[in-house]
Amino acid sequence: SKIVPLGATIKPGDIAIYEFEEKTGTIKIRENYQDLPSDENKLNEMMEETNELFAQLLEIQQKI
Repeated sequence: SKIVPLGATIKPGDIAIYEFEEKTGTIKIRENYQDLPSDENKLNEMMEETNELFAQLLEIQQKI
């Protein structure tokens, strides 16, 4: 509570996360596991890809 005031928090069961599928135009609610959002989602997939590309760039930089 010293970093984040308890009044600024919400109960996990009070949130819903939706994902928009651009190609099909559909929107679906993301599944939760024990009141936590699933790690399997498009945002995490894209972040993983970006992190991998960045790591490859760092490897190139170290060789120069």
